[in-house]
Amino acid sequence: MKRRIHGYGDEWIIPNSSLLDELAEDYSFEKAGQNLKMYRNYSKKLSQEGNAGTCLYAEKQRKETAIRFVTEAFNGAVDSVLSKVKHDNYGTLRRQIEDAYNLIALNGRAFRNAKITEEYLNSRLSELEWATKTHALKLRDKEEQRRAKELIREEQRAKREYEKAMREAQKEEVLIEKAMEKARASLEAAHEDEKNKYEKELEALRLKWEEAEEKNRRAISLAQQTKRGHVYVISNMALLVRMCTKLV
Repeated sequence: MKRRIHGYGDEWIIPNSSLLDELAEDYSFEKAGQNLKMYRNYSKKLSQEGNAGTCLYAEKQRKETAIRFVTEAFNGAVDSVLSKVKHDNYGTLRRQIEDAYNLIALNGRAFRNAKITEEYLNSRLSELEWATKTHALKLRDKEEQRRAKELIREEQRAKREYEKAMREAQKEEVLIEKAMEKARASLEAAHEDEKNKYEKELEALRLKWEEAEEKNRRAISLAQQTKRGHVYVISNMALLVRMCTKLV
């Protein structure tokens, strides 16, 4: 009853709030997000002030009614178009908005040339432009996050591999050291004609021990390189850091 008595006002003819407003807010730290938000607000301002449309009616009530009619029709068409925005369909969606503008101007002739103003058309086209650019940023960040996650998975896999290599190398060293101790004991207790045999055995074990030690060093080196690579992963997750900062 209150709406019937006092009227519905101008709120029903402004552009609908949508996911684009959330997108603009999420990327408010980027120029594209800032401009998207700016033009969204500007379009709403033009609608609220009655500057989204025009017509030749002299009578105030008829003029306002005609302008509201074409503005509502145009906003409905544009909001539908903007709901389809992606990073790569700007040309197609721009043509759809321009076609809606021309069709409304054609149909508005019956209401003393009621039509959308060029200023309002350009504002809504600017929404499309910056929404497209913001979606491109979103796609970029999504790809960076995918690469970051892949790098983290690679790091975890590498970590498992070098930890396994270190365990195997250390285990091999322990077995070889025990064999070397046994060979030394045999060498000390051996007769002169047997010492050459144990000396060769001891030398072969020493070489194997050095090989195991080298494997262990390579595993440690791989671990250090993987840790250095983790810094790069973090640097590519700057978007997540900025988003977390916003939440704080």
